Amino acid sequence: MSGPFDPNLFLPLFLIAVFVALIARKLQIPYAVALVGAGLVVGFSHLLPRARLDAHVLLTLFLPPLLFKTALLLNYQDLKKNALPIVIYTLGACLFSALVVTIGVAWALAIPLKVAFVFGALISATDPIAVIALFQKLGAPARLTLLIESESLFNDGIAAVLFTLATQTALGRHPTPVGIGQHFAILLLGGVGIGGLIGLLASLFHRHVDDHLLELMLTTVTAFGSYLVADRLHASGVVSVVTTGLIVGHIGCEAMSATTKEAVYAFWEYAEFVVNSLVFLLIGAELASLPWFSLWKAALVAAALVIVGRLSVYPLSFLANRLNASVPLRWQPILWWGGLRGALSMALVLSLAPRFPFRPQLIAMTFGTVAVSILLQGLTMAPLLHRLLSKEEQLATYSSP
Repeated sequence: MSGPFDPNLFLPLFLIAVFVALIARKLQIPYAVALVGAGLVVGFSHLLPRARLDAHVLLTLFLPPLLFKTALLLNYQDLKKNALPIVIYTLGACLFSALVVTIGVAWALAIPLKVAFVFGALISATDPIAVIALFQKLGAPARLTLLIESESLFNDGIAAVLFTLATQTALGRHPTPVGIGQHFAILLLGGVGIGGLIGLLASLFHRHVDDHLLELMLTTVTAFGSYLVADRLHASGVVSVVTTGLIVGHIGCEAMSATTKEAVYAFWEYAEFVVNSLVFLLIGAELASLPWFSLWKAALVAAALVIVGRLSVYPLSFLANRLNASVPLRWQPILWWGGLRGALSMALVLSLAPRFPFRPQLIAMTFGTVAVSILLQGLTMAPLLHRLLSKEEQLATYSSP
């Protein structure tokens, strides 16, 4: 295994990303899937020096732009109208998946329950980048897109908090229910409070300044600053970034001129594209470096358990519909199969201390699950959409605020 990420690799990785984007467009396959495949080729062929995925880089450089952009572009009114199913899916699917995976991994792979809970927590975060890209390309109902995208955004925060609690519990630092509850409150409420304060201050600045370059710079400082400040104060950086993005998107962007708002949206769309290009390429390269001969069975078991755990979408949809959420039956398989795993899960597992129990197995299980998720579910999502959505729904276009 090589050292940390080398900045000199940016240029060749960008060139590969451009080439892969052209191929993916020609073959009509999801861009994220093509990037992971290209990363595997690069990793196995040793075309480039081994670029090790680093938890610090993923958490501090890659995650804030992804989370902030998604939160920034969520339509507040649509979010408010669909709050009930979003809350049900966010809490229910995340917690149920963590529970199923924890019990399944502990039983099938003979991993201690506390360690299995660490894996169950980190793998419960969804990352539907490939799915949303397909929605944009093929056309899908805006409400369906909102449900998948907003659930992913909010369950990232829940998963990150669960992961912190799970690691602390596995190390015996919060053995009592009271200690766990207090730590959960600090992480979650601290993240909301810090992110909310930074978002409000940034929005106040936007109301008194009309300079697109200054405001672009402010959104950049806000996105990264909310994560770093929360992390330094031992709150959840993920929750903080999401909260900040939602407030800036709803309050700050409303105060921007049309030109500035267009520039901000374009900048964060591009930032997301760049970050995703690097992340998915590096996923493929990292997959090629793992000792799969001894770990492939554990990875397949973990991937299967994650897919099974995602079946909670069906009873949760039944509950949501009983409460008048009106989630069509034909959407539910898409919500289930669209629960891909990605960058946050990898960043969390890589952040485990080198001597953490079963760390090599947890890394292989996480990367294996992400690979199965992106390659299998990503490649089969298009025919699923064509089969389940009505012609009118397939003609609908995805719209951003």
